[in-house]
Amino acid sequence: MAHGEALPFPDASFDAVLSTQALGLVDDPVALGREIARVTRPGGIVWLTGPAAYPYDSARPEHRFGEPE
Repeated sequence: MAHGEALPFPDASFDAVLSTQALGLVDDPVALGREIARVTRPGGIVWLTGPAAYPYDSARPEHRFGEPE
């Protein structure tokens, strides 16, 4: 098992990385972005998605990118 903020892969391991809907669930989304960049080879492709719309609840980590209604 691994955490997105500390991936168990060497630098530049992947030609492409897909991360879908994980950005709103990790404790440190910036660290996740750094790890994705670290494990993607130069010139590689990253496809990163996050939640588009949730009912806002500031107590839930997956809602941290939303705006209060």
